[in-house]
Amino acid sequence: MTNKASNANHIPHRRCVICKNISDKSSMQKIVCINNQIIIDLNLSINSYGYYICSKYECFELLKKWKSKKKLKDFKI
Repeated sequence: MTNKASNANHIPHRRCVICKNISDKSSMQKIVCINNQIIIDLNLSINSYGYYICSKYECFELLKKWKSKKKLKDFKI
C-alpha cells in the first residue's frame, strides 16, 4: 500500500502529441474527439480519451497535419 503523504505534491505530466515535449498537465490543452468533431477541452471536464498539445502557436498550426496522419480526416476542428 502506498503512503498518501508521499503523493501529496505529485504534479501530473503529459506529452504533446505534436512536438513530443513533456510539461505539466495544467499548462497543456486537452483535445477530445466527439461526434466527428475535435473539441479543445479548456476545463478538462469532458470524460473521454483525449490528446494533449502545448500552448505553443506552432503546435496548433501543425494540428491539421497531425489530424490527417492519425486518420481523423472526417473530424472537424
